[in-house]
Amino acid sequence: MTGAADCSLGAALRALRTELDLPGAFPPEVLAEAAEAARAPDLSAHEDATGLPFLTIDPPASTDLDQAMHLERRRDGRGYRVHYAIADV
Repeated sequence: MTGAADCSLGAALRALRTELDLPGAFPPEVLAEAAEAARAPDLSAHEDATGLPFLTIDPPASTDLDQAMHLERRRDGRGYRVHYAIADV
C-alpha cells in the first residue's frame, strides 16, 4: 500500500481491505450469532456463592491467587461439602 502515511486511518483500512479482497462488513448471520453469544447468560439456576468465606490454596510465592476453596460440614453431620473455585487468568 503506497501513500498510507498521508491518508486517514479509515482510508488506509479501506485500501487494505481492497488489496486483500476482504469484505467491508460481516454477513447478517454472523452478526446475529455474535449478538447471541454476547448476551448475558441466564444464571437463575446457579447458586450465589459470593457470601462463602473462600481461602486461596495457591503456592506461597504465587502472584495469581486463582485457586480457592471453602469447606463446610454437611447439615446432616455426615461428611463435608467442598466448594472449589478456579479462575482462568
